[in-house]
Amino acid sequence: MDNKLCRHFGECGGCKLQDLDYKKQLSIKQSSLFDISPREAIRSKIQPIKGSPEIYFYRNKMEFSFSQNNGRIVCGLHHSLQKRRVVDIQECTIFSEDAPLILGALKEIFRKSGLTCHSTFSHRGFLRHLVLREAKNTEDLMVNIVTSSENILDKETIKISLLNLGLKKRVVSLVWTVNDAFSDVVIPQKREIFHGRDYIEEKIHNFTFKILPYSFFQVNPYILDDFYTELKDLLNLKGKEKILDLFSGAGTISIILANSCDFIWAIEQSQQAVENAYSNLALNNIKNITFLSGDARKVLYSNLQLWKDNIDIVIINPPRGGVAKKIIQRVKAINPEKIVYSSCNPKTFSQDIRGFLDSYDIEIIQPFDFFPHTPHVELLSLLVRK
Repeated sequence: MDNKLCRHFGECGGCKLQDLDYKKQLSIKQSSLFDISPREAIRSKIQPIKGSPEIYFYRNKMEFSFSQNNGRIVCGLHHSLQKRRVVDIQECTIFSEDAPLILGALKEIFRKSGLTCHSTFSHRGFLRHLVLREAKNTEDLMVNIVTSSENILDKETIKISLLNLGLKKRVVSLVWTVNDAFSDVVIPQKREIFHGRDYIEEKIHNFTFKILPYSFFQVNPYILDDFYTELKDLLNLKGKEKILDLFSGAGTISIILANSCDFIWAIEQSQQAVENAYSNLALNNIKNITFLSGDARKVLYSNLQLWKDNIDIVIINPPRGGVAKKIIQRVKAINPEKIVYSSCNPKTFSQDIRGFLDSYDIEIIQPFDFFPHTPHVELLSLLVRK
């Protein structure tokens, strides 16, 4: 599938660069990175972007919204210009070849049922979101239907329908999530597994990871081997290093580095993510990681004397909003030899990285195209103590 435009291109707000040749997309992204900072110390360290091995059907997760257009239930993504309108998705060429069958089957069931769609304005209605997660290196597929508590799902009809669609992947998890929050974000207030288990498994860099319904996992598994190989090459671990991993999520980076270092402390605010991480430790027989649940600022403060001058490497992989100034100050107080900073937001990356430049030099900034056909890019950087 070379340069094939999705039928929703221009309408859907997702793949804004899909009409361009992939080399052109990479060129645009490369050029945009030189705008992140006027400082030569940052600009001069930016390397040529590394493209994704796969540019179609690469995403492992999509979150679709339910809505009603002219009284008819639709399920899809918000319009690129009319944000309140949901485009009824028939295909998603960056996600899954199975998506059209799943979307079609569920819409048919819900249209016949007379169920209503939830409104973020009136806060009434039942159907809210459809979250699909698909492992790329195993056959696992999860279908998570998010509703309000206003009605009940016909779980048996949904189960029979989805298990008999003849999908390429295998449905190993059917989840019903109830969310009555005012926010349009998926907040799991109640959860029921009505088929299979509460996770899918993915294989990355010769490790196996459980991915729970609401846990964070990098969206493009195809490029992660290149990304983690680059990370290990940059760090050049000798087996004696002590590492601190901030915003560790389900433990992916820590687990991949664990066999090459002495010990890792990993900090993650979400207790569910920490529990997920410990299950991944057991799955991969890793013994030298301790996960700490809590706000990174507070955990850094309470352990500052323990870690000061005793940590060789700090890894920072924050949310898109970046990190607080107190985190930067406390990381510098710990005084590691190396800092790895990875970010999917070049703007906050530039802001945060400047906070380290009085004590650290930038060795390299390596861009990766985690998100083909979109404007987004992932940055991996290495800083070395002056």
